[in-house]
Amino acid sequence: MGAPNLMRFVFVMVSFFLACFLTACSGLGTSTAPAPAPDTEDEFRKAVSVHVDAVQNRDLETLLDTITTGEDLTLIFPNGTTYSTRKEYVDFHREWFADESWTMEMVPESFLVRGDLGIALMRTTYTDEAGPRQALLSLTFTREEGQWRLVFDQNTRIVEK
Repeated sequence: MGAPNLMRFVFVMVSFFLACFLTACSGLGTSTAPAPAPDTEDEFRKAVSVHVDAVQNRDLETLLDTITTGEDLTLIFPNGTTYSTRKEYVDFHREWFADESWTMEMVPESFLVRGDLGIALMRTTYTDEAGPRQALLSLTFTREEGQWRLVFDQNTRIVEK
Protein backbone atom coordinates (compact mmCIF):
# COMPACT_ATOMS: atom_id res chain seq x y z
CA MET A 1 0.00 0.00 0.00
CA GLY A 2 1.57 3.31 -1.06
CA ALA A 3 1.96 6.22 1.35
CA PRO A 4 -1.06 8.21 0.04
CA ASN A 5 -3.32 5.13 0.24
CA LEU A 6 -2.02 4.23 3.68
CA MET A 7 -2.58 7.80 4.85
CA ARG A 8 -6.16 7.75 3.49
CA PHE A 9 -6.83 4.37 5.14
CA VAL A 10 -5.49 5.56 8.51
CA PHE A 11 -7.50 8.78 8.24
CA VAL A 12 -10.75 6.90 7.52
CA MET A 13 -10.15 4.43 10.31
CA VAL A 14 -9.30 7.11 12.88
CA SER A 15 -12.36 9.13 11.85
CA PHE A 16 -14.59 6.08 12.14
CA PHE A 17 -13.35 5.09 15.58
CA LEU A 18 -13.47 8.65 16.84
CA ALA A 19 -17.04 9.03 15.61
CA CYS A 20 -18.03 5.79 17.33
CA PHE A 21 -16.47 6.99 20.55
CA LEU A 22 -18.09 10.42 20.36
CA THR A 23 -21.53 8.99 19.75
CA ALA A 24 -21.17 6.09 22.21
CA CYS A 25 -21.60 3.57 19.42
CA SER A 26 -19.98 0.54 21.00
CA GLY A 27 -19.85 -2.48 18.73
CA LEU A 28 -20.46 -0.70 15.42
CA GLY A 29 -17.18 -1.87 13.92
CA THR A 30 -17.77 -5.55 14.59
CA SER A 31 -18.20 -8.07 11.83
CA THR A 32 -21.72 -8.83 13.09
CA ALA A 33 -22.98 -5.37 12.20
CA PRO A 34 -25.45 -5.68 9.35
CA ALA A 35 -24.79 -3.90 6.11
CA PRO A 36 -26.93 -0.78 5.74
CA ALA A 37 -30.16 -1.13 3.83
CA PRO A 38 -29.77 0.33 0.33
CA ASP A 39 -32.35 3.04 1.08
CA THR A 40 -30.44 3.99 4.27
CA GLU A 41 -27.19 4.49 2.37
CA ASP A 42 -29.04 6.36 -0.40
CA GLU A 43 -30.63 8.65 2.20
CA PHE A 44 -27.22 9.24 3.76
CA ARG A 45 -25.61 10.07 0.41
CA LYS A 46 -28.45 12.50 -0.35
CA ALA A 47 -28.00 14.20 3.04
CA VAL A 48 -24.26 14.58 2.38
CA SER A 49 -24.99 16.00 -1.06
CA VAL A 50 -27.39 18.60 0.38
CA HIS A 51 -24.79 19.56 3.00
CA VAL A 52 -21.97 19.85 0.43
CA ASP A 53 -24.16 21.89 -1.94
CA ALA A 54 -25.07 24.23 0.93
CA VAL A 55 -21.38 24.85 1.67
CA GLN A 56 -20.43 25.33 -1.97
CA ASN A 57 -23.34 27.73 -2.50
CA ARG A 58 -22.84 29.59 0.80
CA ASP A 59 -26.44 28.71 1.73
CA LEU A 60 -26.59 29.04 5.52
CA GLU A 61 -30.32 28.32 5.77
CA THR A 62 -29.98 24.96 4.00
CA LEU A 63 -26.78 24.18 5.92
CA LEU A 64 -28.65 24.63 9.22
CA ASP A 65 -31.09 21.91 8.15
CA THR A 66 -28.18 19.45 7.73
CA ILE A 67 -26.46 19.88 11.10
CA THR A 68 -27.32 18.56 14.54
CA THR A 69 -30.01 20.28 16.52
CA GLY A 70 -28.06 19.44 19.67
CA GLU A 71 -25.48 21.67 21.34
CA ASP A 72 -22.40 19.53 20.54
CA LEU A 73 -20.91 19.81 17.05
CA THR A 74 -17.17 19.37 16.53
CA LEU A 75 -15.38 21.26 13.76
CA ILE A 76 -11.63 20.73 13.34
CA PHE A 77 -9.75 23.01 10.95
CA PRO A 78 -6.62 22.06 8.98
CA ASN A 79 -4.43 23.97 11.45
CA GLY A 80 -5.85 22.10 14.45
CA THR A 81 -8.15 24.86 15.69
CA THR A 82 -11.25 23.19 17.10
CA TYR A 83 -14.80 24.37 17.73
CA SER A 84 -17.03 22.16 19.81
CA THR A 85 -20.51 23.69 19.75
CA ARG A 86 -23.27 24.14 17.23
CA LYS A 87 -23.24 27.88 17.91
CA GLU A 88 -19.52 28.16 17.08
CA TYR A 89 -20.07 26.11 13.93
CA VAL A 90 -22.95 28.34 12.79
CA ASP A 91 -21.14 31.59 13.67
CA PHE A 92 -18.06 30.47 11.73
CA HIS A 93 -20.10 29.51 8.65
CA ARG A 94 -22.13 32.74 8.75
CA GLU A 95 -18.88 34.76 8.61
CA TRP A 96 -17.18 32.43 6.09
CA PHE A 97 -20.17 32.46 3.73
CA ALA A 98 -20.16 36.28 3.72
CA ASP A 99 -16.73 36.14 2.05
CA GLU A 100 -17.26 35.56 -1.66
CA SER A 101 -13.56 35.28 -2.57
CA TRP A 102 -13.33 31.48 -2.22
CA THR A 103 -14.53 28.33 -3.93
CA MET A 104 -14.51 24.78 -2.65
CA GLU A 105 -14.71 21.73 -4.86
CA MET A 106 -15.62 18.48 -3.05
CA VAL A 107 -15.26 15.05 -4.60
CA PRO A 108 -16.52 11.99 -2.69
CA GLU A 109 -13.81 9.45 -1.78
CA SER A 110 -15.84 7.01 0.31
CA PHE A 111 -19.02 6.52 2.31
CA LEU A 112 -19.50 4.31 5.36
CA VAL A 113 -22.88 3.68 6.98
CA ARG A 114 -23.40 1.58 10.11
CA GLY A 115 -26.80 1.82 11.72
CA ASP A 116 -27.47 5.45 12.64
CA LEU A 117 -23.88 6.55 11.95
CA GLY A 118 -22.54 7.63 8.55
CA ILE A 119 -19.14 8.96 7.53
CA ALA A 120 -18.36 10.63 4.22
CA LEU A 121 -14.77 11.22 3.17
CA MET A 122 -14.36 13.99 0.61
CA ARG A 123 -11.30 15.21 -1.27
CA THR A 124 -11.50 18.99 -1.40
CA THR A 125 -9.83 21.76 -3.33
CA TYR A 126 -10.22 25.09 -1.57
CA THR A 127 -9.23 28.12 -3.62
CA ASP A 128 -8.91 31.69 -2.40
CA GLU A 129 -6.46 34.57 -2.89
CA ALA A 130 -3.65 32.32 -1.58
CA GLY A 131 -4.32 29.79 -4.35
CA PRO A 132 -5.66 26.23 -4.31
CA ARG A 133 -5.11 23.84 -1.40
CA GLN A 134 -6.18 20.22 -1.17
CA ALA A 135 -7.53 18.45 1.89
CA LEU A 136 -9.43 15.42 3.09
CA LEU A 137 -12.73 16.29 4.71
CA SER A 138 -14.38 13.78 7.04
CA LEU A 139 -18.07 14.44 7.68
CA THR A 140 -19.76 12.33 10.36
CA PHE A 141 -23.54 12.25 10.54
CA THR A 142 -25.98 10.58 12.92
CA ARG A 143 -29.71 10.17 12.63
CA GLU A 144 -31.82 12.56 14.66
CA GLU A 145 -35.53 11.87 14.52
CA GLY A 146 -35.10 10.04 11.22
CA GLN A 147 -32.93 12.69 9.53
CA TRP A 148 -29.19 12.52 8.90
CA ARG A 149 -27.45 15.43 10.66
CA LEU A 150 -23.80 16.44 10.88
CA VAL A 151 -22.13 16.00 14.29
CA PHE A 152 -18.40 15.98 13.41
CA ASP A 153 -16.47 17.82 10.68
CA GLN A 154 -12.70 17.44 10.29
CA ASN A 155 -10.67 19.04 7.52
CA THR A 156 -7.10 17.77 7.14
CA ARG A 157 -4.76 19.50 4.71
CA ILE A 158 -2.92 17.33 2.19
CA VAL A 159 0.72 18.39 2.27
CA GLU A 160 2.87 17.81 -0.82
CA LYS A 161 6.10 15.99 -0.07
